[in-house]
Amino acid sequence: MAQDLGKAISPVSAEIALSADIVFLAIPFGAIPAVLNKARGQWNGRIVVDASNAIEFPAFKPADLGGRLSTEVVASLTSGSRVVKAFNTIPAQKLSEVPAQAGGRRVVVLSGDDAEARSDISSLIESLGFAALDLGTLHQASHLQQFGGKLVALDLFRAG
Repeated sequence: MAQDLGKAISPVSAEIALSADIVFLAIPFGAIPAVLNKARGQWNGRIVVDASNAIEFPAFKPADLGGRLSTEVVASLTSGSRVVKAFNTIPAQKLSEVPAQAGGRRVVVLSGDDAEARSDISSLIESLGFAALDLGTLHQASHLQQFGGKLVALDLFRAG
């Protein structure tokens, strides 16, 4: 797999990946607690990008989180981190495609309660060739971005 990914990406253990300045959680929601238990040390303001959706498999229905947002659950497991919800509304196959198509760029929506972290991730999204669309705080965006929201699975493009 490392050979297929090329020299720009180096596979590492979960423990090492979890110590990065920006950690992407792109794993099944049910696996998140066990994976995050492998994190060493404090989160100390590091950014966690929650790309997961709270889905129960194999039924493919929303997980019962007792009224909490899935990203609030992630934040509670990464105390001291700055959590941004992003990359969860686009199917993985679409994310693997070139983001610039048909005269536009594929839109990646994001939200989070830390404005600086949202800005940092917006810049990262733009540098990857996508168009970032900041929806505001987690609660402002929840009806659009959380699993079952109006923007989930839509393939949006921004002109230019």
